[in-house]
Amino acid sequence: MSNPPVQFDIGSYTDVYGPSNLGGDLWEWLWRSENLARMGAACDCNKPAVQALQHELQKDFGLKLTSTKTNEFHRIKMMIGQMVKQILLHEGFDLIGTNYKVTTGNLFTRGAKYTRK
Repeated sequence: MSNPPVQFDIGSYTDVYGPSNLGGDLWEWLWRSENLARMGAACDCNKPAVQALQHELQKDFGLKLTSTKTNEFHRIKMMIGQMVKQILLHEGFDLIGTNYKVTTGNLFTRGAKYTRK
């Protein structure tokens, strides 16, 4: 993929975004067309958007995610959720709410739901 159309607003995630360029790699990965489609499909099924990304995230970033310290791992997952939010809002979705149970996979336990405008 070429460069994402917008930059991630790092906000409070400077501690986990920069090390070994993980944040930049995740941001580019999330903008891939197949991942945009996965997030959109989850939204269409009234599921948290991150639920549709778990398998591929673990496949493509497994060791980078799971080899981190527990607190850092949780911060990375929160950053991924923030990235998903920024992407979906940019793509014309509205936030329904946060803290919905993720029913499959084991990377995320909670996530936000979105709807198409």
